[in-house]
Amino acid sequence: MIRLFIALELSKRQKKEIGEFQEKVKEHLHNVRCVKPDNIHLTLKFLGETEEDKVEPIKEAIDQVCSGFKPFLTRYGGAGVFPSEQKARVLWVGIKEGEESVCKLAEKFEEAMTSLGYKKEKRSFHPHLTIGRIRKSPPENSIQIFLTEGKSFISSDVIIKKVILFESNLTRSGAIYKSLYEKELL
Repeated sequence: MIRLFIALELSKRQKKEIGEFQEKVKEHLHNVRCVKPDNIHLTLKFLGETEEDKVEPIKEAIDQVCSGFKPFLTRYGGAGVFPSEQKARVLWVGIKEGEESVCKLAEKFEEAMTSLGYKKEKRSFHPHLTIGRIRKSPPENSIQIFLTEGKSFISSDVIIKKVILFESNLTRSGAIYKSLYEKELL
C-alpha cells in the first residue's frame, strides 16, 4: 500500500514567498508547526492508502482529465483557518487567481477517482495551501492577527502546466513527497 494524492505544485518563487509569510506568522503564533515551504502544494484529490495495482488506472484517469484542460494562471493570497477561528487547527493561504480552473479540475478528479472506487469527498472542495498546524490553543487575538496579516499577503503568479500524482511517506520529521507521475495540461 502506498499513500497518494493528486496536486498542483507551486513555483520556487511562490514557495519562497509563502516561507517568508510563515516567518511572520511565527511572530504571533509560537505553537504552530509550519509546513516546509518545499512541501507546500495544492491538493486536488487525496486518495490515501492505495494498492499499488491501482496506480496505472489512476495515471490513465489523470491523463483523461488533463487532456481537457489548458494551462492556467494562479496566484495565492489571503489567509484562513480550519475548522473555525475559535477552534483553529490548520492555517492556510487561499487562491486569488485561477480558483475557477482549480475547482473545475478538482471536480473532474473527484468524478474520475469515484469511478475508480474512491469515496466521494463529503465536504465541498475549498482550494487552499496548508501552511501550518496549531498544536495548542493559540494566545488570545493571535488568530485575528494572522487573519489580518493574511489579507495583505499575495504571491507572484505562475502558469499551471501540469498535475502531479504524489506518494506521501509519513516520518517523524514530517511528510516526504515523491512525484510518481506528472501529466502536462494540453
